[in-house]
Amino acid sequence: MIRKARRSKAMRTRSIAVLLAAVVIIAGCKSMKFQASDESAPMAEAAPAPAMMEMARLKMVADGAAYASAPEREPGAPPTDKPAAQAIKPKIIRTGSAILRSNDLDADIKKIEDKVKTINGYVAASTQDTANELNKTANLTVKIPAEHFDGFMAFLKASFKKENISTSSEDVTEEYVDVESRLANFRLEEKRLLELLENRTGKLSDVLEVERELSRVREEIERMTGRLRYLDNRVGLSTVTITLIQSKEIESVEPSWSARFWHDVKQTFLDGLSILGRTLRAVFLVVVGLAPVWVIGGIVAWVVVRRRKRKSA
Repeated sequence: MIRKARRSKAMRTRSIAVLLAAVVIIAGCKSMKFQASDESAPMAEAAPAPAMMEMARLKMVADGAAYASAPEREPGAPPTDKPAAQAIKPKIIRTGSAILRSNDLDADIKKIEDKVKTINGYVAASTQDTANELNKTANLTVKIPAEHFDGFMAFLKASFKKENISTSSEDVTEEYVDVESRLANFRLEEKRLLELLENRTGKLSDVLEVERELSRVREEIERMTGRLRYLDNRVGLSTVTITLIQSKEIESVEPSWSARFWHDVKQTFLDGLSILGRTLRAVFLVVVGLAPVWVIGGIVAWVVVRRRKRKSA
């Protein structure tokens, strides 16, 4: 009995020792885990800004690709399975030019200005050249809504005697869509950079690097926004340059018989004077041209006469 009691007591002691060893081992593992997590936290906080920016940029690119591939639709509109390319509205810049004949320059200028006002357009530039009374000109540059472009050109053809009228178109749809897509990507990048600044935990140099990148992104956003506004204005308002020409014809008067007679007498007399003048000029030139001969001949004659006088003496 005593031996059996000792054996059971030894077994209980051994079980307690095993339990204590297990508790010690578990406590050690938890302590090492907490220590490892405490050491890794500063490293995560000290992560360099370029790496954070690169992660934000990669996420932005993925979001931007999904944004660009998704077709735009009005709020509350049902989803559609049509490709996004079919929803793109063409962006066409239309321009025109016209050279027109005018009988009354001022009246025709007012006529064009009144027509432009009725279609909600405006005259961007206007110049006149009236120095020459026989040939007056005026140049106008007008801006009109694109939906009235064809009607306005038809008005010019019907209202004036045209010398030349031409129109041209420029498709900027591809450029517009490209700028829009790039602008959306830059806006997403701006959003990611702002999130980095709000949750900044790195060094001051990393924060400054993020702020510089944010400034660059915002400059690109402003530049692309301005480009879109410029294209929208060019597409929405067509430009037409107009040249008006007013020419006055010279009236010819048939002269009378007496006027023609005296005109002929006068012209004949003037022709005679011209012939006489040309003759005298020719004689004078001959005399001047032969002057050396006359001089030499005079000297020879003087020498001959002088010798004869001496012989006779």
